[in-house]
Amino acid sequence: MDEQPKVLLEGINALKSGQEETQERMDNMQRSQEQTKNELKEKIEKGQEETKKGQEDLKNSFEKKFDTVEEKINSVEEKIALKVEERIGAVEKKKLLAWGSEDNERKFVPASPVSVKLSTYDEKNNWEVYKTQFYIISEANGWTEGAKACQLAASLRGEAAEVLQTLPDIERLNLNFLYNALDLRFGQKYSKDYAHLQMKTRLQKTGESLPNKVAENRKFRFGLIDYPDPENLKAGVLIASSVVDCSNSVILVRMANISDKMRTIQEGEVIAACVPVTCVDRKCNSQHLSSEGLVKDLLQNTDLDEKQSCAAGGLITEFQSLFSRTSEDVGRTRLTQHRIDTGEHPPIKQHPRRLLFAKQEEVQKLIKDMKDNVIEPSSSPWASPIVLV
Repeated sequence: MDEQPKVLLEGINALKSGQEETQERMDNMQRSQEQTKNELKEKIEKGQEETKKGQEDLKNSFEKKFDTVEEKINSVEEKIALKVEERIGAVEKKKLLAWGSEDNERKFVPASPVSVKLSTYDEKNNWEVYKTQFYIISEANGWTEGAKACQLAASLRGEAAEVLQTLPDIERLNLNFLYNALDLRFGQKYSKDYAHLQMKTRLQKTGESLPNKVAENRKFRFGLIDYPDPENLKAGVLIASSVVDCSNSVILVRMANISDKMRTIQEGEVIAACVPVTCVDRKCNSQHLSSEGLVKDLLQNTDLDEKQSCAAGGLITEFQSLFSRTSEDVGRTRLTQHRIDTGEHPPIKQHPRRLLFAKQEEVQKLIKDMKDNVIEPSSSPWASPIVLV
């Protein structure tokens, strides 16, 4: 019995000694954490000071560079201003020398640079007159060749502006190409050819009697005869416009004597002139896709793996007739038949509408396109005339 209290007392002492050791270790650990915390705090403060110092140094460096760049810019501006003044002085000196060689009555020194506003041009105005005005204004404003081309292109309106679409991009800013294109379209020769075309294609107006139409054509024809081309044609002789191959040794020309007198064409006489033809390529937007192209387009940008893509491609190929290939391919199904129930109501008869002459050709073309697997001829009592929308 005496040994048990002794053993218990020794266990209590050992436990107390272990608690003291644990407490000592915890104290040492706490002191170590505080020391580490203080060291980290010192490092952070030191790093913040270094960062702040680096920012100040960087700011000072930027300010110095900005000052240097600003000084260089000011120096360049001064040099440019000096060069501009020298060029202006040289130009003014040349003008004074040029004006000094003329008569006193034609001397004129402007107080400020000349700036004349350019008017616009459309097909209603005379091109030759506008061309002369444009030359005078461009010389007064001192435009370069490039500036002349830009100003001329910007001044075009209506059908004259459409001439720009017939020229390649590189020729639109070339003054000579612009002049040639406008001369071919609105020059004196074009005006007479256009008048000939008007006389040939003129149709009888609604309500116009046949004698009035004949008198109008005769008046128009005689007016053309009074203005023949003295360089190429004789009075009363017309040359048909056509596209020819200038590389051929022999070129056939159609001529017509519209006068009441005999006309003689001498050998070697110039009767026509060839001018370059401007070609405009028009791209067609219609696309005909094959079955392979259809599958490729439908499976493009999908998240399917190889196995799924093969399965989807086979499914699309099997039912490819369900997909529209072009804008005219509206599709058709034979799985069901639609029926409109009109009850006991009798058919409504609608009288055919009269189409304008200008729309008849377009309507016939639309009907022809619709007959291609879209509509079919019908004798139904419910049939109605077409409606243009």
